[in-house]
Amino acid sequence: SKGSSSDWMKDVPDTSLLSEISIPGSHDSGAVYSLGDLTGKCQDANIASQLTYGVRFLDVRLKIVGNDLKVCHGIVDERDDFPNIITILEEFLLAHPTETVLVSIKDEISGDDPIQFDKLLTDLISKSATFFTEDRIPKLGEVRGKAVLLSRYENNSLGIPLYKGWMEPSENKNTFEIKQGGSIFHIQDNYRLENVDIKWTEFAECLSFANDATSDVLTLNFASGYLTSGFPMSYSVPVAKHMNPLIERESVNHKKVGTVIMDFVTEGLCKAIYGRNF
Repeated sequence: SKGSSSDWMKDVPDTSLLSEISIPGSHDSGAVYSLGDLTGKCQDANIASQLTYGVRFLDVRLKIVGNDLKVCHGIVDERDDFPNIITILEEFLLAHPTETVLVSIKDEISGDDPIQFDKLLTDLISKSATFFTEDRIPKLGEVRGKAVLLSRYENNSLGIPLYKGWMEPSENKNTFEIKQGGSIFHIQDNYRLENVDIKWTEFAECLSFANDATSDVLTLNFASGYLTSGFPMSYSVPVAKHMNPLIERESVNHKKVGTVIMDFVTEGLCKAIYGRNF
């Protein structure tokens, strides 16, 4: 790309559907803190830094605390909230108007009231002019300077709904499709792993699928996971140490890789993904 990682989308044609673009993303984007250095942490860089690296897909996990939406990873408080994330997005997109960011919102706590969660979220989003909230995959020219909402929570009233149909891993495999709004989301999210080779095999299959996918299919390929045989089981570091060098090396062998969602994302990893567009 001509220019810095903060502005790499300026060289992508306006007519490109987001499903046709190779997009680097971060898994559990706000998870920069851990519990006793054992579980919870998935990123070294905060969200503002990730955007400058070239990340254009954010995986935001929230919970209700009073009348606020706080960032968390499971039981781990990540010391941030959704209003601050909106501010970060607004400031970044104002400074870099050629860019767009896919923002996936997940209600991380199963006991949250889904009606209250949706109300709190929609109240915050309605105060910002930054979000594109239609139920369809847009072309890049429509959403430059905007954040595109993917609603991965029950009872959503805005954005592209991805709650219904999102599957949990079964027998060390988890690739599935959700048909929504005239589009198809092809998703690989196998995160409970017996070994890292299982993860790489399924991830690589999804890379190859994205390379040949039609324009109406948006591929979400998660590189994240944890080893069920390790200690603690929810520790993401060993998987990332194995996966990230392979991603950086192997993605260059594909013309298109879809949206690749990684733990401990770096600018080098982002360049390996968004470089497929040029």
